[in-house]
Amino acid sequence: MWKAIYLHLKSKGLAVYSPGQHSGPCTSSYVVLRDAGVNAFAGTNQVGYALMDVIVYHPVGQYSTLGDYVQSIRSAMKKIPEARFTGYETPVLMEEEKQGYTTSLQYQIMKRI
Repeated sequence: MWKAIYLHLKSKGLAVYSPGQHSGPCTSSYVVLRDAGVNAFAGTNQVGYALMDVIVYHPVGQYSTLGDYVQSIRSAMKKIPEARFTGYETPVLMEEEKQGYTTSLQYQIMKRI
């Protein structure tokens, strides 16, 4: 599912990277797509869900446009019926090393395990 989400976000014009792929400061907005593990539902070892983190990076000094960028990601993710937003969104933080703002959105994908 990681690859399908990656390709979908790319097709929507978003700059998408795998973990560790982007280097240097954040000069333009981009997302890092990270597989956050698999969990089984209570009482079963056959059905569960995978978690996917969409980590957002946005250039410093452009805080006023960060919300719109995050909304464009949410809109793109709504087009993937298998991915359900968990409601978990981290607070916006300033990341000194990347010289940009960061936040993340978490999605759940049902699957057999």
